[in-house]
Amino acid sequence: MKQIGWKILLVVLLLVIFGVMIYPPQDRIRLGTDLRGGVSLVYQLDIAPEQDRDHVITQVINVLNERINPTGVLDITIRRQGLERIEIVMPLPTEEVRQLSERVDDLTDQIVQEASISERQLDAALERGEAVEVFGGEPDSNRHESVETLQTAYNRMQEAEAEYQRVQDDPDVEQADFNRAEREYATAMMDLRDAKSRVLGMTLDLNDVRDLLRMSDEPRPEVGDDGRPIRDPDTGERVLRPSPRAVEADRLKAEFPRVADEIDELLRVYDEYSEQRLALDDPEDLQRLVRGAGVLEFYIAVQADEPEGVNVDQMRQQLSEQGPEHVEATTARWFELHDLSQWYDTEAELEFLQDDPATYFESRRNMVAGEYDGDYYLLLYTTPGKSLRHDTDRRWSIQQARRTADERGLPAVAFNLDGPGGQMMSSLTGPHVGQNMAITLDGRVYSAPTLRSQIGNRGQITGDFSEAD
Repeated sequence: MKQIGWKILLVVLLLVIFGVMIYPPQDRIRLGTDLRGGVSLVYQLDIAPEQDRDHVITQVINVLNERINPTGVLDITIRRQGLERIEIVMPLPTEEVRQLSERVDDLTDQIVQEASISERQLDAALERGEAVEVFGGEPDSNRHESVETLQTAYNRMQEAEAEYQRVQDDPDVEQADFNRAEREYATAMMDLRDAKSRVLGMTLDLNDVRDLLRMSDEPRPEVGDDGRPIRDPDTGERVLRPSPRAVEADRLKAEFPRVADEIDELLRVYDEYSEQRLALDDPEDLQRLVRGAGVLEFYIAVQADEPEGVNVDQMRQQLSEQGPEHVEATTARWFELHDLSQWYDTEAELEFLQDDPATYFESRRNMVAGEYDGDYYLLLYTTPGKSLRHDTDRRWSIQQARRTADERGLPAVAFNLDGPGGQMMSSLTGPHVGQNMAITLDGRVYSAPTLRSQIGNRGQITGDFSEAD
C-alpha cells in the first residue's frame, strides 16, 4: 500500500507541474487549424520541363512569404505539397483577437462621427458667438483659424443684414447709401457661405484615422536640408525626432480636441490587437495577397552625378520626413531595398551604409539612396522611357526565367520576354547602357546591375545575386 501511495503522489505531482507549465492554456497551447479552425489554399504551379522544379517551388514560397508575412509574426504556413503544388495554411483569429478588431473598428467609427461638425450645431454656436470655443480646436491649428474666420464672417453678416434692413425701412435714405448697404450685405453673405463651407469640410476623414494606425511608432532621425542625418556634436549619435504616428496623433488631437481621449484609447487598443494578432482578419485578404504577388518590373536608377528632372535633396528630405508615399514627384519615386545584405560585402561597408546611405550609394554605385523609419530606398525613374512596368496600356510578360552563371562563374538570372516585352526592353536599355537598371519584385528592389549592352527578348541579369535569389 505504501508503494501505491507514493505512486499516486508522484502522478499527482507530475500533473500539477504539467498544469502549471501549460497555464493559461489559451496562451501556452497553440491549436492547429483542425482544432482552432482555419483556411487552407492549394495552388498548382505551371513549371516548364526544363526548369529546376525544386528551385522554382522554393522561390515561389520565398516570394509568397515576403508578400504575405514579411515580418514573420503571422501564424501562416506555406509549404510544398506533392511535385508541383503549394499549400498555404492560415488559422482563423481567436475570439479575443476578433473582439479587439471589432473594438478598433468601433472606436474608429466613433471618432469619425464625433469629430464631424453638424451644420445645425455649428449654426447654434455661431448664433451664441461660441463657434471658436466649441469647434476651434487648439489656438495654433488651421482649424482654429478657419472657425475664427467663420465667426467673424457671421458677425459681419449680422451687422450688414441689420444695416440693410435699416435702409430698407428708411423712406428718406439716399440711393447711394442704399446701394452701399445692399452690396455689403451681399458680400457678407458670400463670405459667410465660403467660410462655413470650409469649416464643414474639415470633418475628420476615415482614411486619416486608418493611416494613423498604419504609421510607424519608431522615432525618426533628424535630417538637415540636404536630407542627411544630423548628429549630436557631443556624442556623435543621431538626433531623433518623434515617431510619424506620434506626430500625426498630436496633429489630429489639436485639430479635433473633442476626440483627443478617444484617439489615445484607439492607439492603445490597436497596439494590443497588433501584439496578439497572429493571422489575417479575413481569408479573402489572404487570397488578395496571393493574387498580387510576383510582379517583376524594371526601372532605370537615377544617377547621383547627373539626375535628370528630379530635385534629389528635396525628394530625400520629403522621404525622411513624410515617407515614400508622400513624396511629390512625377518622374521618379522611392523603392525599398529587399535585402540589405545584397548591397555590402564587409561589416565596415554595412556600418558605412547604415551610417550614411546617401553617401554610400552615391560613392559606390552612383545611385541616389535615402532612409525612412529604418528602411532604405533607391530613387528610380518611373517615366515610360525609363521603366518597364505592367500598369501601362501595352501588355508584356516574362515567358521564362532561370538560374544561370555569367562569364566569371558568378550567379545570374537569364530570362526570355514575349514579343512586346522584348521590344519595350530594347527601347528601355538601349539609351541607358552603362547605367544601373533596378529589378523590382512586388515593388521592392532585388538588384540594380549595370547595363553592359542593349537587351532584347533574351537577357541576363548579373550583379548582386546570391544562389538563393
